[in-house]
Amino acid sequence: MQRFVICAIALMVTLGATAFAQMQITSFEEYQKVMRSASGPFGAARKAIDSGAFADAKTQLATAREGFAALQVFWTEQEAEEAVGILETALTQIDALDKMLSMATPNQEELLAQAKMVQGACGACHKTYREGEFATGFTITGVTF
Repeated sequence: MQRFVICAIALMVTLGATAFAQMQITSFEEYQKVMRSASGPFGAARKAIDSGAFADAKTQLATAREGFAALQVFWTEQEAEEAVGILETALTQIDALDKMLSMATPNQEELLAQAKMVQGACGACHKTYREGEFATGFTITGVTF
């Protein structure tokens, strides 16, 4: 039964990844949707790490990774080399975190430190390309939809 559940989750992640990979972002609203597809699951993965639920963190991280990959495609199309580089860094950091989560006995402190590395990449992109604040909303600079 456990094997079935794991396979079902893997299939859902794969299908979701295919949908994001095929999605072309043509509006700010679509961009926001993809951004949430990356940030929401990453936040959930971070909370799962905090609580020691490493298998849940791994599942959430896989979903977040697909959102980040879709954002990388978008920024590549925008020819924004700095954003593409930031996303390459984020994806590398996510892959390292995933590898750490796959260890037989993950070290929670090391996982949290690695998660901060991912957040650092997020912050770098936000600092460069995001304007506004939560109360009034955000816009993205250097983008053509």
